[in-house]
Amino acid sequence: LLSYQPSQLFIANRTASKAQQLADIFTEFGNIQGGGFDELTGRFDVIINATSASLQGKVPPLPNDILNEQASCYDMMYSDTDTAFIIWAKQHGAGKSIDGLGMLVEQAAEAFRLWRGVKPDTKTVIEPLLSYQPSQLFIANRTASKAKQLADLFAEFGNVQGGGLDEVVGSFDLIINATSASLQGKVPPLPNDILNEQASCYDMMYGETDTTFIMWAKQHGATKAIDGLGMLAEQAAEAFRLWRDVKPETKTVIELIRHQKK
Repeated sequence: LLSYQPSQLFIANRTASKAQQLADIFTEFGNIQGGGFDELTGRFDVIINATSASLQGKVPPLPNDILNEQASCYDMMYSDTDTAFIIWAKQHGAGKSIDGLGMLVEQAAEAFRLWRGVKPDTKTVIEPLLSYQPSQLFIANRTASKAKQLADLFAEFGNVQGGGLDEVVGSFDLIINATSASLQGKVPPLPNDILNEQASCYDMMYGETDTTFIMWAKQHGATKAIDGLGMLAEQAAEAFRLWRDVKPETKTVIELIRHQKK
């Protein structure tokens, strides 16, 4: 929050000293203060409820005039219906009110937006794959030299090779499409017999319906064919778990994102 350089950031807590101690930790990053709820003065553009009060049907004791015009309110909690804080926000004229589930959806959607703007980082996938000690890992690229250079970077971690798409030989248990071909309705030129029995296919891209790579995988007998949306939702859910010690149910999130995309 401080990276956006707000004119002020105020942390409120029923125990003023706790809020002040937390604020003191971050004073080097910007104008941040802490105190009790009774010390809240002025109006704010953004209010974030980080308490669990909403789950008990309660709202922190906030001043009725705390919201600026078109202010945004975020509740880190969520439930099947609007939380008590979200109801309060709407009643007090918030221009935007989002609960923890909405925040999770926005995180995943923003991660995908950032990802769509750049080529997926294949390098972040290679080392974790090699940690499972596969008999071989082959990186294929239309430009063979690029694939070989990438393989050389990770040679110390396991049996990894690189080459052109025309150098792919044998069959594999797992195929990961890290290209953006699916977004153009295309599939990398892979051999028809590349999949082992019970093979899995994963596409880092996703769309409103199956990507062309996912369709190709199903047509060629893949046991599992999964697109990139699930991974993004799981990443956001894991971040939420670390943040609030609650793991959201991601199936609903995935359905919401697909619905929004449509």
